[in-house]
Amino acid sequence: FESQGGHPPDRRGREQVCRNADARGREADEGNYQRIRVNTRGSGRGAWHIDMTIFPNRQSAGGNPCGEFLRGRVLQRDVARFDVDAVRPQPFGGFAAKGGTNMRLVILEAESLGKDMDLSGFSRFGEVTVYEKTTEEECPERVREADIVICNKVRMCSRSLSGAENLKLICVTATGINNIDLDYVKRHNIAVTNVAGYSTVSVAQHTFAMYFYLAEKLRYYDDYVKNGSYAASSLFTCMDRPFTELEGKTWGIIGLGAIGRKVASIAQAFGCRVIYYSTSGAHDDPDYERVDLYRLLKDSDVVSIHAPLNEATENLMNIETFANMKRNAILINVGRG
Repeated sequence: FESQGGHPPDRRGREQVCRNADARGREADEGNYQRIRVNTRGSGRGAWHIDMTIFPNRQSAGGNPCGEFLRGRVLQRDVARFDVDAVRPQPFGGFAAKGGTNMRLVILEAESLGKDMDLSGFSRFGEVTVYEKTTEEECPERVREADIVICNKVRMCSRSLSGAENLKLICVTATGINNIDLDYVKRHNIAVTNVAGYSTVSVAQHTFAMYFYLAEKLRYYDDYVKNGSYAASSLFTCMDRPFTELEGKTWGIIGLGAIGRKVASIAQAFGCRVIYYSTSGAHDDPDYERVDLYRLLKDSDVVSIHAPLNEATENLMNIETFANMKRNAILINVGRG
């Protein structure tokens, strides 16, 4: 590594850094290499820090792992090189990567996004630290220096955000934000964003997958085939669990937002009569019949819930409302929260 001024290697400076290294760093395996941040102290002439990548399988002529420069700021001019085995960074559970700004971004629950998610784009906005999963108890330490927190399910509240004095923005990688203490973030001037509309098609598809699984008794008939009963039948037929067509049934929708409307259009394509109940009381859609909750539950053969959890929808379904439903009706709850 060369210093900021491009000075050639200096043995005296290098050995001095090795002797005085105070390596408070970050280290994590990432494939076949590691990224660390090293903060060191010189001999009174300044300090420096550097972010680097270590490739354990590649060695220098001296037998030490090779490092590849990521980003650094050298304030001690005669420091030109150091041996990576002279620093002792502590494991921290994530990796750090420098981008084009001084912002600190912390991704708390990468595992919840799937293994195929590419998070490298975040590095354009600053230093990114990624944790596969985070508990509420682990939050305070992990977000302490963060400007932006990216989360999914872990609760963001006074307990988890205590000490996060730099925090400006919480990005929720989902639609629902009921895991955010909105009163707390408002008092501390922390903005909150979510991802609206990302799951409309997949949730609508899943709604019908669950309906057909239940309505057509697919678990029973799947087992019937796999246990050999179908092959052993002289008629190759089983009518133990009858089911009927969806066409002609009434499909009731609680919450006619983007997902609810998508479900309504698919239900209509199957030949259903579609009715809906507005949980806010303020939504009118000219394409579908709006009814009150009692009427929806009384008339519907299928009820699907697509409303968020809030004061108007909490405990919406209880023993009294269930009693209003048809005895053979199917309830599908895919509402957030």
